Amino acid sequence: MDASTAAPERTCVCCGQKGTKESLIRVTLGPRGPEVSPAGPGRGAYLHQACTGELSVRGLARALRSGLDPGEIARLRTDIEGKR
Repeated sequence: MDASTAAPERTCVCCGQKGTKESLIRVTLGPRGPEVSPAGPGRGAYLHQACTGELSVRGLARALRSGLDPGEIARLRTDIEGKR
């Protein structure tokens, strides 16, 4: 497979493993805080669905370049669990 046909590859902010863009969940910083956003503008962070429980405030805040609190991470986990 050459570079022009390769699927976009992203890195999970929790475990650090690489995966295709389609196999990871994209999280962006919206008006309510972090939210699942498969497409759209802004900086995004990617994580495996299985890594949701390991999601840390520090790791996601660093990836999104923004300050977050534990309540926002808990709400994000609940949102992701509801979409399974």
